[in-house]
Amino acid sequence: MSQYALFEKLTISFDTGPLPPPFCYRYDILITREADGFSASLNLDYYDRDEIAEEEIFEEGFTLNDNFEWTGKLPEFWGREIEQKLTLSNWHKKQPEDGGLSTFVIKSSGGGKGEMLYPADQRMWEVFAQEIIQAIFELGQKEAPLQIEYLKVDAEVKKQTLTLIYRFSLRKVELVSSKSGKKSMDWKEGQKLMQYIFYFDFLPEEAHEQQPSATGNYINPGDGFWYAYNALQTPNQDLSDRWAKLIEKLESYL
Repeated sequence: MSQYALFEKLTISFDTGPLPPPFCYRYDILITREADGFSASLNLDYYDRDEIAEEEIFEEGFTLNDNFEWTGKLPEFWGREIEQKLTLSNWHKKQPEDGGLSTFVIKSSGGGKGEMLYPADQRMWEVFAQEIIQAIFELGQKEAPLQIEYLKVDAEVKKQTLTLIYRFSLRKVELVSSKSGKKSMDWKEGQKLMQYIFYFDFLPEEAHEQQPSATGNYINPGDGFWYAYNALQTPNQDLSDRWAKLIEKLESYL
């Protein structure tokens, strides 16, 4: 096991860097090993918003209360996931000089010593940190589990639906099919499917606000809108092929 996996306290810190408000933010996640498991705290701060009008914040899809603080217990398996990530990761001893404006750093402390770590695969750790934040949002009742819906309307206007419920706090994915009922999905498989879905840039102005009845395939990625292929950003052959593969995959779960 890596020496870093034996931490007493672990702090994951991220700052977007010089993005314009309301998009710039920073967070600190503190994970503490305790006798009966792991505790966590999150401090999420959207800054420099006093420089812009409230209307601009709302127009970009934010609210006036996006900052969030929480402290509580993490389910035991989260500690094991963190230890595994620490064990399998490669590290830099200083911030890589790659020209990036954002900062991502992990501080591991134990036995009276502390060390700053910079993951070689920063993107992987950013995604993992976002999963921890989503788990905390659920535990802190800031957000409900992510719910993604797929709708198929055939030529006879018969509807089939598939709902994917991502419970980050439990690292579980539930499927509810109008055809085959309820079942579960492996978390890693669910992650891959979610990443495939959010590969697409969805255009709300091209979406349906109500569940469609016209023949076609539609996805509600959790924002309350229903998107068909023509509601994607700059459709092209590559996106067309990806969309077809996504629909094929979703239909395999019906």
